[in-house]
Amino acid sequence: FGSSKPTGSRQHEVQERIGSQGWRCSCLATRTWSSVVRALFSHQSMDESDATQLRADVQSLQKDVASKAATIRHLQNALDAKSMTIGILSKHNREGGDIEERIDVAVEEATEKLRQSLLAEHQEALRQAVDAAKYEQQEALVFFSKRHLKLQAEKDGLERKNAQLEAALEEEKHKLAGATEMDN
Repeated sequence: FGSSKPTGSRQHEVQERIGSQGWRCSCLATRTWSSVVRALFSHQSMDESDATQLRADVQSLQKDVASKAATIRHLQNALDAKSMTIGILSKHNREGGDIEERIDVAVEEATEKLRQSLLAEHQEALRQAVDAAKYEQQEALVFFSKRHLKLQAEKDGLERKNAQLEAALEEEKHKLAGATEMDN
């Protein structure tokens, strides 16, 4: 089964690649971050080209972060697979037995663990969706209740105004009727 450590030249090559990638990313992040800080904290007004450059820098940083997150997930998955392999081989060396059977058991356990994890994630997402729907429903109820109260108040005000106008109209009719009787 051989050593899990890289040979000297291979280890040096990996360290160089990591170092150069890290340096490049670090330089980009430093340059971009410094332009963001400069734009945010300078006392000069920001013109359209500065704003455009700032947006481009932020987008670049967002892409860089997303790329690093994807790389981390990939490396974590690879590490998990290697750890599982080491665990299978260690158990086989200690206890002996059928290696294929140990692999099948480990794959079943990992699959069940993944299924449980996904189930928990989906249940949480569903709970959040239900909570959001309840919140939106409550907000709509509050909005329409307020709207109903406002419209009811407007209706009541219009009914009072109508009653006042009808009373004034009746008074004018009586005045006109009284004036007409006096003329006769």
